[in-house]
Amino acid sequence: MKIDTENTGKIRPSEVPAERDEKAEEGKKKLEKARGALQRDRLEMMDRHHETVKKSAQLYDKQVQKELLEKDREKRLLLQREFHSERTALDEIKRKARMKAEG
Repeated sequence: MKIDTENTGKIRPSEVPAERDEKAEEGKKKLEKARGALQRDRLEMMDRHHETVKKSAQLYDKQVQKELLEKDREKRLLLQREFHSERTALDEIKRKARMKAEG
């Protein structure tokens, strides 16, 4: 509110209604702009978060796959060792049987 300088004793409104409407519109526009910027920031943060989670999941999958392959490899090596030890035992039995037959 502004005081009347003409000494009429009346207090005049500081703004005209049209100026108030313009300022209100400007305020609304600024508010919408700020909300839009905030929403974009939130979306960017969520995108980064999703990318991080996705990369973590991919890394975890790779680690699990690597462990599974390693376990599979160990199983195959163990089976191969067992097969070779059985084969060696059979060969030893056959050799002993041949030696008995020959000698």
